[in-house]
Amino acid sequence: MTPTATPVWRRAETAALFLDRALLVIAGSAMVLVTATIALGTVTRYFFNTALPGTHEIIETYGLPLVVMLGMGYTFRAGGHVRITLLTRALPQRWQRGFAYVAGVASLIVAIALTWGSAARAAREYANGSASAGLMALPLWIGYVVVALGLLSLCLLVFLDLFKVPANSSQFTSTEEDLDAGI
Repeated sequence: MTPTATPVWRRAETAALFLDRALLVIAGSAMVLVTATIALGTVTRYFFNTALPGTHEIIETYGLPLVVMLGMGYTFRAGGHVRITLLTRALPQRWQRGFAYVAGVASLIVAIALTWGSAARAAREYANGSASAGLMALPLWIGYVVVALGLLSLCLLVFLDLFKVPANSSQFTSTEEDLDAGI
């Protein structure tokens, strides 16, 4: 029995996908709020000749990390990451799988390092009580927690995806044609 067919594996994959979908909903909601905030700020500047105080700080400190980082897992699952297949496409299937493992393990190592660094930075910012400079002193640690959470979701999905390489159903083995066909 392969690891991907066990009940424990299915539960782990279901939990990772649930986390990813929840983060995606939060990211989408944040995108709507960021857009509305910018639009409202534009309207107040144009009609009332005044800016909304703290708009820049809120979007910069919280909005953009929410939108960009919480959508990373979904981007990976959807195959939206950059891939260069000029070399690997010409290789035999066995070699392609080997390169897929190397790419997956390298991606996982980088994602783990970034997750660890972001979490450590969040802890430091929290301990120091660091706040943004500007009209509003917003705690910086919240943005770093968001970054670490988005990267953690990516780590889980990349790890689970490594076990799909032998069946050629991994994001690292899928071709552009597979992605276009929804495979």
